[in-house]
Amino acid sequence: MCAFILTMIALPDYSTIDSYAQQDSQSSMTDFYERAAAHSGVALLDTTVTVIAIDDCSHDDIGEVLDLVSDCQPKAIGLDIMFYSLDNDSLLKASLKNTASLLTVPVNVGERLSSQSFINSDTLPDARFGRVDLAQEHRYVPIRHYFLSVDGKPSFVKQLAQSAGYDTRDLEETETLRYGAREFNVISAREMLDGGYIPAEKVTDKIVLIGTINDINDMHYTPIDNDMPGIMIHAYSLSTLISGTPVKSLPPYVIYTIALLFTIATIWLCMRVDNHPYANLVSRIIPLGIIVIFIYICYHCYNTKNLYVDFTIVLAMTASGMLCYDLYTGIPSLSKALWRRLSKTIQ
Repeated sequence: MCAFILTMIALPDYSTIDSYAQQDSQSSMTDFYERAAAHSGVALLDTTVTVIAIDDCSHDDIGEVLDLVSDCQPKAIGLDIMFYSLDNDSLLKASLKNTASLLTVPVNVGERLSSQSFINSDTLPDARFGRVDLAQEHRYVPIRHYFLSVDGKPSFVKQLAQSAGYDTRDLEETETLRYGAREFNVISAREMLDGGYIPAEKVTDKIVLIGTINDINDMHYTPIDNDMPGIMIHAYSLSTLISGTPVKSLPPYVIYTIALLFTIATIWLCMRVDNHPYANLVSRIIPLGIIVIFIYICYHCYNTKNLYVDFTIVLAMTASGMLCYDLYTGIPSLSKALWRRLSKTIQ
């Protein structure tokens, strides 16, 4: 009970600890889980999304890539590149018109379709347009969420998913991005054109994202990578959205209950070994082992069950419990030692 009271005093506002729903927070426990998953050595290949890198490609090359991709009958094509001038690019214009029914084109926040010379709802009436907002208020605030709408308009990811036939009606407007333990097929457009071959099995019935992966102006800070291309963030967003398993968070009272139970179990085990020859060492190993086990359970819940559990409350309450345990076992010994010293002084 003392441990619970100390934790409540030290952490009166739970929202200061649980920051997973705050995108502009400098730290988030979800970052820990994502980094752990990314460095676990095991990654799942998501075959629903394929990325085609068009670095070092001319406009004519991009038009040829669009034609090759559309011939393989993908579910949808996301063209993550802006064309502000296509006056002398008849081949690319023709390719864009031919693939318009499959296309979803991003529009940056604060930018109007009319500001682009060719790609707009008038010249490509069959295409979809979605808002994109990957801006960061601070360079070192990671992108942790994707959006289904931006400024009241459908987002690029939502439009692309709907174009591919996925239902997005029951999803929240903002969802936590899942990065770790996922990989995607990335095809080099340059190598594909030079070799005259497109791997159809990676394109047919897939959502195909076309864009650059080495553009320094389109790099963003994420929990698992300091410089992630914007097109890869779109890929992770689509993968998270399509999986249909958004991250859920345990209510605060459940976490406090779990923390209290773990603290009681820790103190009880420490008291059971009080007469052990190495009681002091064992009483320190027990809480450390329990905390490590709990953190692993939290990671497993997040990585396999999409359940977010903030273990900092358990750490704080266990530490408070051990402080109370040390006071409980140490004060009598300290009192006896002081009494003996005082008795000697009086004598």
